Amino acid sequence: MESVTHEMWTPFLAGLRATSLDCLQTSIALLADQAYEPDIHARMGWRLSFPTRAADGGTRIDTSAATRLEHAAHVLGLRVGEFQAGPALWVRDAMRRDRPSLVIADGNGLPWLPYYGRRHVEHSFVVQAEQDGAVLVVDGYHIDTPWGSVRPGIWRLSAKEWDSLAGTYQVVDVEPGRLPAVDLAAWGAEAVRAAVDASACIEEYVAERARERSSASVLESVGLDIWILGRERELHAAWWSRHGLGPEAASRADAWQRLVTQSFLATRRRERGTVPDVGLFDQMHAELLADVDVLVGSARTNVSQADRPGSQVALRELVAEVVQQVLGLTEAPDPRCPLRSLPRYDSFRLVEVVGCVEERLNRPIASDVTGEELQNVDGLVAAFSRTAAGPAS
Repeated sequence: MESVTHEMWTPFLAGLRATSLDCLQTSIALLADQAYEPDIHARMGWRLSFPTRAADGGTRIDTSAATRLEHAAHVLGLRVGEFQAGPALWVRDAMRRDRPSLVIADGNGLPWLPYYGRRHVEHSFVVQAEQDGAVLVVDGYHIDTPWGSVRPGIWRLSAKEWDSLAGTYQVVDVEPGRLPAVDLAAWGAEAVRAAVDASACIEEYVAERARERSSASVLESVGLDIWILGRERELHAAWWSRHGLGPEAASRADAWQRLVTQSFLATRRRERGTVPDVGLFDQMHAELLADVDVLVGSARTNVSQADRPGSQVALRELVAEVVQQVLGLTEAPDPRCPLRSLPRYDSFRLVEVVGCVEERLNRPIASDVTGEELQNVDGLVAAFSRTAAGPAS
């Protein structure tokens, strides 16, 4: 099928961090960017996945739809409805007309994918109802397969073409809510807790799979986990680097990409009958432990910085958050954006912003604050940075 361009969706696809997202995340990302602003989906890099205890007593990497949607909703304010399932015709009748929906289906029945008629694989995409009954498919996935490449694109299926699709389709309404203010300290602390809680499962997870490494299905499952974790680490590095935190994250992402390559080679060799040695599993074990060590160390430092009144990063986040709250904005403003250009801003609101920040920091703004410094968030940060810790006057 030939992809098409679309006035609204094409720009969002162009700005998608598709190579740092798994299939379901690309759909969540598209919905979030369309609802709020481009690249807001980078927030999904706030935490990392690790092995956890499964219901059957074993261990797994939990990247289920429920978990992905829960984590995304936490930092994106998305309100996720209940999944409903039915044939394609039912989906076209059931999907909302006022906003796009998220769909999960078998890639074997989706004609715009190279999996079509070749392999059963769970696949996610976004659908939008058109006025003439057609269905607009927006698919942000990026991967190479033995049957061809999957790249982000848009496909328009007539009502007849859509209704003829085979299989069962799960559809869920994802409604934009209030976008949460960025809270680096709280999000960092949550990421640390998740990593620490997972530490006890890492050795067991790797050992279970190393013992079964002669199994092609086990090796394929491990390869998929490594691939997903590698993409997660890339998004994690991108998210934290934009806030000037966690410089070690980029090197961890690079290490995982090397492991992805090693895993791919091991899987291909297994297809030719060569059973991989334990080296791949030992390396995965080492990378997971290194992630915990780096994440705990850097996040604790970041939390400490965020709690320290003199931290430039913490101050910028705090002042921006207060401006957002006082003015009732949906997102924290750009630190360099003139305050006078923001909705509902006036001199009374500026006084309220200064007072709130003074109360939060327990110290006053600099007595020699200049008019220039009162023009934007960065200026206010500079003025508060010059005051020594102490009670506000």
